[in-house]
Amino acid sequence: MERWRDEEMKRWRDEEMERWRDGEMEGWQHNDARMNLAIALSSARYGAAVANYTEVVRLLKATDPQGGEEQVCGARCRDVLTGREFDVKAKCVINATGPFTDSLRKMDRRETQNICQPSAGVHIVIPGYYR
Repeated sequence: MERWRDEEMKRWRDEEMERWRDGEMEGWQHNDARMNLAIALSSARYGAAVANYTEVVRLLKATDPQGGEEQVCGARCRDVLTGREFDVKAKCVINATGPFTDSLRKMDRRETQNICQPSAGVHIVIPGYYR
């Protein structure tokens, strides 16, 4: 990543923290879009390949040489804007798909029972003395 982007991200983070300390963000809600962007930019800075507007088409599997069982080792993905498909391989695959958890789990084992009960959303409000 270019140097100016690193400096820009650091400046943005410092400004946000200063606003928080100064009490300007009273009643502030977590901005998950900004957090995800910050994670993606940081990951790219450290060499990760980052993609947006992609979906998993199927899971890639390989046989574990020690146990002989099939294990997920990546995913076949599709860029939904261009339709281009590509493989993403990994040593460790984490299912962090939120409400889509069960559909991804069923790509691994079709007979898997659902474990996710989607809801409209949950917000927890705690007293100010926890800050």
